[in-house]
Amino acid sequence: MNEASIKKFWSRIDKSGECWIWKGSCVTGYGVLNVGRKNEYIHRFSYRLHFGEFDPKLKVCHTCENRKCGNPAHLVLVERGSGDHNDKTMFSKFSAETIAEMQALYDSGEPVYELTARFGMSESTVYKFTRDKRKPVAESTGDLVAFQT
Repeated sequence: MNEASIKKFWSRIDKSGECWIWKGSCVTGYGVLNVGRKNEYIHRFSYRLHFGEFDPKLKVCHTCENRKCGNPAHLVLVERGSGDHNDKTMFSKFSAETIAEMQALYDSGEPVYELTARFGMSESTVYKFTRDKRKPVAESTGDLVAFQT
């Protein structure tokens, strides 16, 4: 990842809505960005840009199901070959403590729209951890916490 590719990424992302829509080239509906001499899907690029490198054995999936979205709050890591991320173990950048704090605020009556702003998550992700009461299934390892979905 270099400055030119980062600049190109920001110049082609429309952040006017909840999903950050890619306005550049697409392959099979997914946004792609030329990084050096190689094309990279923009959701993978965005994840690396915002959260750092990740294990190449993991894939980046959209919680919003929008292939052109580059909003890091809509991106999660899942194990390759695990199938649909909606029914497998999902990885989150949020610690078990953060999720517990969010659940407590939700239970005390804080509106979901305020939780989305406070924690930088999409509404659907906040609901997964509050209304649906997703709990960690493993202890935190670095920045990743496993949650059963």
